Amino acid sequence: PVGSAGLAKVSPAWRTPVNAIWTAAILEIIYVFLAQFISIGGTNIYTIVVNSTLVFLFLSFTIPIVLGMLAFGTAKWPKPGPWNLGGGLFKLFCILSVVGMAIIFYIAVQPPNDK
Repeated sequence: PVGSAGLAKVSPAWRTPVNAIWTAAILEIIYVFLAQFISIGGTNIYTIVVNSTLVFLFLSFTIPIVLGMLAFGTAKWPKPGPWNLGGGLFKLFCILSVVGMAIIFYIAVQPPNDK
């Protein structure tokens, strides 16, 4: 693609893709600025994107926690590693984490109360 070679170039001094970092930073600033002026149903795009990101981020945490809780103590995961909380505390913290994330999901999908 056009411009990808310039973005992929790694700075020998910093050992990072400086052009890609600056390009991303500038595009993010432009997006945040413009997103304040675009709205859907009275909610600006920036708020929608942030809430969506929050929901999917917490979902990405919830899935392995639930799967770990279900697999713990079975043939797939019979014995915990060298550092562990024990079965009872592990499952308690899993449940508390999932409940906390469910509360976050519920709050994030509520309509805004700007009126």
